[in-house]
Amino acid sequence: MIAAVKILIILGCMVLLIRKKVGVGYVLLINAALAAVLFRMSPKDALTSVGTGAFWLETLQLVGIIVLIMVMGEIMRAVKNFDRTMESLELLLRDTRAVMAAIPAIIGLLPMPGGAMLSAPMVRAMSDKVEMPPEQKTFINYWFRHLWEYVWPLYPGIILTAALLEIPARNVVAVNLPLNAAAILGGLLFCFQGVVRPEAVHVGSAVGKHVMRLIANLWPIVVVVVAVLFKVPLLLSLSVVCAVLLIAHRPNREERREIARRGVTVETISLIVGVKVFQAVIDRSGAASQIVDAFVSVNVPQALLVFAVPFVIGVLTGLTLAFVGVTFPVLMPFFVSETGVVAYPYVMLAYAGGYLGVLFSPVHLCLVLTREYFKADLGQVYMLLVRPILVVLAITVVWFLFGVGPFVKWIGF
Repeated sequence: MIAAVKILIILGCMVLLIRKKVGVGYVLLINAALAAVLFRMSPKDALTSVGTGAFWLETLQLVGIIVLIMVMGEIMRAVKNFDRTMESLELLLRDTRAVMAAIPAIIGLLPMPGGAMLSAPMVRAMSDKVEMPPEQKTFINYWFRHLWEYVWPLYPGIILTAALLEIPARNVVAVNLPLNAAAILGGLLFCFQGVVRPEAVHVGSAVGKHVMRLIANLWPIVVVVVAVLFKVPLLLSLSVVCAVLLIAHRPNREERREIARRGVTVETISLIVGVKVFQAVIDRSGAASQIVDAFVSVNVPQALLVFAVPFVIGVLTGLTLAFVGVTFPVLMPFFVSETGVVAYPYVMLAYAGGYLGVLFSPVHLCLVLTREYFKADLGQVYMLLVRPILVVLAITVVWFLFGVGPFVKWIGF
């Protein structure tokens, strides 16, 4: 378990530096160096990891995507798209809290890195109407953005799980449905505590008009979502949408300067680079595989092992694809019997463990970007996250023990 101790040292150092108000991007770079030392990487491998993480094509594309998302958001804010969207949603949903939940939940249907930054400006605009600390704004935007990855078949974690187990993606979706319901329940129970429901506005008979107005003001986001469905590169679709917005609305020089200042920040770029460098070091050092081997070699209950291994890798990497890709091949004997029968309760348990780890990860890009956007205290955000995560965990345990087996037999797959 030496590898586990090393990981605990890295995570402890990360928490300490964040509490000392060190910028999260720099914290990640410091901890990447610490990981390289603890896992005895050669100087060549360490430098290669830094180069890969900071300057790899995937990282540069990610920086471009996040910057374009933020620029698109700033243009939409400048031309009042967000204000009109909020008005339409308020008239349709008749509750500010419902609007704040609906916005990131809708954006969450779009599988994209850092997608929480699309919804953050609108959540901020709505939260200005009620009294709410920045930590709660971060919590709402982050939690509702991540409701669907348990079940939405466009997410690569679902696709990779199905491919590794050689089963239809719909089977993974079906056994994970209670996890999605638990996430929604946890959000509704805890995200809006202390927020008073404002007086509802009567929408009358003009529902259709407000729906059309909503779509008209959200067209940039709708176009990006449709482009993703048709497998258009995200960087390309975002570039085209931003160009059309600029041409259509022609902001003056001062407005362009403000859009650039708010949309392109050193803090955001350092966060992205820090996350990718840390992930590259963890991958190249073999830390993830050592963690998996350490857990598998220890005599612990089978269910705990299947949950804990993906959870740790999820916390360590902040990536769904990482916990699925690294741990599921190793855990395959628990998932599929020698006769080829899939043990769906363990598949669900492993996916739940890994994704809860991703949600709790200090290197999850959506979390660090949203925290930076709202200038929230990360420790207090974590305190808010604990309760809905416990709701999901409790329902996961009950579903594993009593539900999945009978459900699979009833459905017949």
